[in-house]
Amino acid sequence: MSKNENHTRITNFIIDSPSHYGGGGVVGSSNSSVLFIILLTLLFVVVLSAGNTAEAGVQDFSIVNYSGRTIYKLYVSRSDHSIWEEDILGDSILSHGNFIKIRFPPEERGRFWDIKVTFRDGHSWRWSGIDLTGTDRIIIDGKGTIHLG
Repeated sequence: MSKNENHTRITNFIIDSPSHYGGGGVVGSSNSSVLFIILLTLLFVVVLSAGNTAEAGVQDFSIVNYSGRTIYKLYVSRSDHSIWEEDILGDSILSHGNFIKIRFPPEERGRFWDIKVTFRDGHSWRWSGIDLTGTDRIIIDGKGTIHLG
């Protein structure tokens, strides 16, 4: 049932002050060069981060539970896969009126997805072929219908 777990990319950048590189804060050509390199590096990091942000999360969405029931299991799998991925909720539950944000790794390119929720009594609702590339929010109502937003 499992293929991939949620992926989280954390990147930390630490920039030391120029005094750590020598020169003791004296203005000169070497400090100006260091400052230029630091500014160029910062610009590179900003451009690189903007590129990752635009690419990441094409399928990211929130599921809002307005079913009137508590959801005990939540599965999201590509429509072209024959098995369900792992239960996204794990040991948690999704109570009526609450939501969960689902994030995809940036390299994920799947467009159509299937969603399944299971309640305490084992009863399940399923939806197939949902285009997540144009959806930020999925609301589950009390009739088992989903509303895309």
